[in-house]
Amino acid sequence: MKKFEDYMRKLISDLEVSQFYTGKTFMARALYLLEEDETRLCCLSKLIYSDVANYYSTSPACVERNIRTLIQIVWDSGNRDYLEKIARHKLEKKPANKAFIDIINYHYKHLTSE
Repeated sequence: MKKFEDYMRKLISDLEVSQFYTGKTFMARALYLLEEDETRLCCLSKLIYSDVANYYSTSPACVERNIRTLIQIVWDSGNRDYLEKIARHKLEKKPANKAFIDIINYHYKHLTSE
């Protein structure tokens, strides 16, 4: 889990977001779960939010909200250009949670495969 947390810490810094947002911790756990089974992305609420919530003793709604807040911060005041760079295309609108998690997961896998 440490490597996912380290990746998220660096990514959050690159996206120019404060390290204090809980969403980064939840994202790190989501990446860990996706590394175990990438098909979990198809059932975000059941297979990711619930597992992350159980791990951190919170609710799936809290996990979803914190990730959504993280996305909003990146979109409004973070480094949107960097997000588009790792997404590998221009983002016309703020990505939904599933799209954001997919972008981050793809970027993480691309980095670790090099």
